[in-house]
Amino acid sequence: MARPITNMARFVEAHLELGGKLNEYILTGRGREKLNDEARENLRDRSAKSLKATNPRARIAFVEALDRELSQYFDQGESPDKLFWVTITPRAWACPHIIADQFDNRNARRDLISLLQGLSYVGMIDAAFYGNKTASAWDRSTNGYVHSQIMSFHAHLLVWGRDVTYMEGLRDAHNLFVPSLFPGHDSFFFRAITPSKAREKAFYMAKAPLKEMRIQKKTAPVEIANSETGEFFEMPRPRVRSRKGGLRQGDACKIHNALSRFSIPDFALAHGAGRRIMRLSIESAQQRLQREDDEQRQEISRLLRL
Repeated sequence: MARPITNMARFVEAHLELGGKLNEYILTGRGREKLNDEARENLRDRSAKSLKATNPRARIAFVEALDRELSQYFDQGESPDKLFWVTITPRAWACPHIIADQFDNRNARRDLISLLQGLSYVGMIDAAFYGNKTASAWDRSTNGYVHSQIMSFHAHLLVWGRDVTYMEGLRDAHNLFVPSLFPGHDSFFFRAITPSKAREKAFYMAKAPLKEMRIQKKTAPVEIANSETGEFFEMPRPRVRSRKGGLRQGDACKIHNALSRFSIPDFALAHGAGRRIMRLSIESAQQRLQREDDEQRQEISRLLRL
């Protein structure tokens, strides 16, 4: 079982490993056909300073900056009394992966601002690729229906500013009106965490899609009352659950193609006190990448003069 991404070393290892595998794959005949031109360009080092969402170097620079800004915020006495880890998975954010480039990230951001008004948060929109679940939807670019495996966009956030009672009410109201991708599952989940856990969660929410998701059906017993006798008996009820697995190179190409037009700022979420944290993180990552590129060019120039 793969280790969870909860620290810098694991984050760097996982992203460089996937980037290396894809760069090797696109050298093969099959790989060249699987990855589109934009997605292939996004893997290059020179695309990092544009903070492309699928560029490993960009992800690493961003998460290092985000980790630093969150640590400074909490270490300077700004640590909130109540801090929550929130995951939001609306069914409306899921679509066939071949039209995932049409996902309206701006509208998703507006939905979250409306939902989480009065709260401070930093977070990221993530994408889960379901290898064994398909769906059909209208493709605006071709004016026709398409059918393919599902890409489920969702949000992970660190949220603070209100107490548990408020968050419970927010969760219940959202789950009442906003369905999840899978019946019987909540579209809004939260858990109270300590500030010391915030850094671990930041690594998780800032990662690129690194795994394939698969749907597993599970039969769970449910108690049913006999209306005549009042006795209870158990009946099986099918349920579904998500499970992570290794990401095959062909499926990794599908993800990179689907996300090729997006950048890390496109998926960044922030409000209240979180705005400054996210803004500084993005600016710091861009500055670092520009500095590294400048240093590399200077070194190349020096070597050519020898």
